[in-house]
Amino acid sequence: MSILKVDNLTKFFGGLAAVYELSFSVEAREILGLIGPNGAGKTTVFNLITGVFAPSRGRVVFADEEITGQRPYAINRKGIARIFQATRHFANFTVRDNLETGRHCRTRSGLWSALFHTQLARREQREGEERAEEIMEFLNLAGYRDELAKNIPQAMQRRLDIGIALATEPVLLLLDEPAAGMNPEETYQLMEVIRRIQEREISVFLIEHDMQMIMDICGRIVVLNYGKKIAEGAPESIQNDPRVIEAYLGSEDFNRVRIT
Repeated sequence: MSILKVDNLTKFFGGLAAVYELSFSVEAREILGLIGPNGAGKTTVFNLITGVFAPSRGRVVFADEEITGQRPYAINRKGIARIFQATRHFANFTVRDNLETGRHCRTRSGLWSALFHTQLARREQREGEERAEEIMEFLNLAGYRDELAKNIPQAMQRRLDIGIALATEPVLLLLDEPAAGMNPEETYQLMEVIRRIQEREISVFLIEHDMQMIMDICGRIVVLNYGKKIAEGAPESIQNDPRVIEAYLGSEDFNRVRIT
């Protein structure tokens, strides 16, 4: 069953088509990869799905509801969460406070409820604290709970970003180069985290330049070049597709990759 459908998605910036007539779907509980050379339009696709940009034409359908051009906060509330290429958290907040803040989109109490400590506000505060603790345990961040985010290791900061996204209770999680700057061991550990997220019945849509990671973790891969889809399929077929090899200026990126 498709949780997300993208139909003829197109985005022009002036006369340049950053994304052109792109169609694909993300299935329930799937890990789908999106790859392509630098400038292929990958992050623009994420921006179109999450409402950062409005498409020039085409549709985005999530859980059988069209969400094309809706505001990012509305799309997040519907169940799509995202992490960015650069870390996006409150550097001077503790890890626990960051995670509690991430849950804000699921709360119903407003300013006056918070000021007067209403029953709803107290209950939602308890729920936020419990959810933050659960996510810290899940992501092995519990040892950093009272540390400022800026003081924890870079790999843990990426996990914190994922945790903030998980705090919004997503059905679909978009990860934009989550392994950037990680060493092989940290990348392997991140892959295990993503697999455990999938086990929670959360679909994952992943942009990543680490070809070994993409080939190991994704069930399907979509390949972009100059904003157009040039291939889609299982890792084995993508690795041997002449159009993909040509787009990457030779097979060097793929010759080092082993399909496991």
